[in-house]
Amino acid sequence: MPEDALERLTKRTRPAVPSRDASLANTPTQSTNPDVEIPRLRSQEEETGNLSAPLPPVSQGISTPRNPDFYHDEIVTKQTTMRLEQTVSDRIQDLSRSHNISREVLIEALLLHCESDPKTMDSVITAAQARHDRRLQAANRKRAQTMIEKFG
Repeated sequence: MPEDALERLTKRTRPAVPSRDASLANTPTQSTNPDVEIPRLRSQEEETGNLSAPLPPVSQGISTPRNPDFYHDEIVTKQTTMRLEQTVSDRIQDLSRSHNISREVLIEALLLHCESDPKTMDSVITAAQARHDRRLQAANRKRAQTMIEKFG
């Protein structure tokens, strides 16, 4: 029985796929995905008759909304990863949950508040530098301990 399955696998024919164009030329490609819109400026080109007008940059895989008012409230964010002390992370999580806000928004608001008050910003920076120095010392101790264990 296993021989029959193996035989079928080795004798099966694979579907024919057209070969790809391997050239490196910059040719515009048509999207086959109907969910992705690629904005074009055809109407502007036709109105002005100028075909050498620069086109706006187009991001592949991102569809643009049809409502122009959408961009008024759009906020550009960047995803980052932060390493926090466990107790501080827990306190931030508890505080944000109790006020029904996200951790990120809480941290943004704290920074914006500190920027508006120079005295507060100075005290926060002083505390941050002290915490930074403690972390560096802890990391150096850990590194030294690892080296001692590794090399005797």
